[in-house]
Amino acid sequence: MIDIDRFKPFNDRFGHLTGDAVLAEVARLIEAQCDQSAGEVAVRYGGEEFAVILPRTNAETAFRRAEEIRRAIRDFRFSIPGGQKARLTVSIGLATYPEHFGQPEVSVSELIALADEQLLVYAKHGGRDRVCRPEDIFLK
Repeated sequence: MIDIDRFKPFNDRFGHLTGDAVLAEVARLIEAQCDQSAGEVAVRYGGEEFAVILPRTNAETAFRRAEEIRRAIRDFRFSIPGGQKARLTVSIGLATYPEHFGQPEVSVSELIALADEQLLVYAKHGGRDRVCRPEDIFLK
């Protein structure tokens, strides 16, 4: 799960038309990191939130890929009115199956809920512009 950091103030400052253009550019940046031939999918989940599905990807590889997405967005210069450029960051919550679950079966909604918890509780409240996964909470 990926959420653009501080997007509401960005929208308030530059307007919703600029915000919509930036959302489309963020989507393009995320999608560029996905390998469609491997069944990887990026979707807008709602508002300024996106989800990336990486089938047959283990937790460590998913973490590296999430970091690549985070850095690609952080390093990009978004065009805004007046010929200016702006930077944005994203926070990412990560969950993989079976590594992050202690049960043999897990539903899609349980997987999303765990990724969303990592995003909202740990990445956002931990300072933003970061990738958080369940094993990280035990390292603090």
